[in-house]
Amino acid sequence: MSYPLDVKANTWGRDYYTKPFQPAFIFIAIFGAENSELKLSEVDHNIDQIPEGVDIVFYNKSTPKQKEYIEGFLTGTMGQLLKTQSPELYRKTTQTNSMAIVSGEFKDVQSLKYLKNTIGIIKAITEKGVVSVIDFQTTRLYTPDQWSDTFFEPRRPSPQKHVFLMYSPEKDGIWLHSRGMRTFGMPDISLVGWPEKHLHDGHKLARRFIEIYAKGKFPESGIEIKVEGLPRGMYTQLKGGYNNLDFNNYYIEIQWPK
Repeated sequence: MSYPLDVKANTWGRDYYTKPFQPAFIFIAIFGAENSELKLSEVDHNIDQIPEGVDIVFYNKSTPKQKEYIEGFLTGTMGQLLKTQSPELYRKTTQTNSMAIVSGEFKDVQSLKYLKNTIGIIKAITEKGVVSVIDFQTTRLYTPDQWSDTFFEPRRPSPQKHVFLMYSPEKDGIWLHSRGMRTFGMPDISLVGWPEKHLHDGHKLARRFIEIYAKGKFPESGIEIKVEGLPRGMYTQLKGGYNNLDFNNYYIEIQWPK
């Protein structure tokens, strides 16, 4: 693998794009958002157009069905995951009476402008006194300022920040896997059976794949991994699908050779 990572500031192109893999998908909840006129600015929000496919829906607990829908995001396993990140912010989030969902399936993925413009829309909504922002692809909870500092203020593509890497001990080694690559219309990464002493190498490899896929490299099975310090005999395998419970996405698996 020898893809240069020369991402230029304020560039939302995809340098390695040749053809789409899948539509990109974004699903963000903004708690405390009220349904009011949304004023968008190219200067303030880094928006040049409303991306085709984006959907903005407001909900309020004053309607029983909407109340149930809002509270459904904050209960069960999902609620516990959010609560462990920030108990106080989670508590404040459960006390809100309204919510906005910014979501969409984006078919025009030749560039990352759909992402830039959707981030700008979310930024505009968060400026109106909201309590929290949740990315349900990575199950991460943010204050409005944390979200803005992480995703908006760089004003350039930041693929690594959109993807969450997790480690799970398995009987055959460490399972290192990602969530969040649907944001780019790309498969997640799954490294299976990795020895603990090579976990750092696995982390670097996963981050490398995140970067090149976010830049548009088409994912394929059968690509041999040739990295100094790692054994030969590892190949990419494209697996999964949206109904896969581990990823809710396709994924590229790379198994440590036995």
